[in-house]
Amino acid sequence: MWLYGLGEERAGTDEQGQPLRKGFKREEVLAVIRNQGVVTKAEYLRCRIRYFAEGVALGSRAYVEGIFRQYRDRFDRRRTDGARPMEGWSGKDLFALRSFGRDAVG
Repeated sequence: MWLYGLGEERAGTDEQGQPLRKGFKREEVLAVIRNQGVVTKAEYLRCRIRYFAEGVALGSRAYVEGIFRQYRDRFDRRRTDGARPMEGWSGKDLFALRSFGRDAVG
């Protein structure tokens, strides 16, 4: 909710008709506040660019586990599985091969 509130586009337009500050539309901000911060999967993924850049593989648990098994020799021997839940997503359907927590192994 904080991100949406802070990132709201600034009212008014410049001489070309563009918003003074690009950002979230007022309606989007109000919808997120109404839903108490719960966003759609698409909105969530737009905010999690790091997973696309550094997550190695992103998808269902089965898909990520398959990638892990295929490249098993590239991971620490202590690591027993590949799929890591995406931080901040309450659903159980999105996983990444890399975790971004402090104590991540592999």
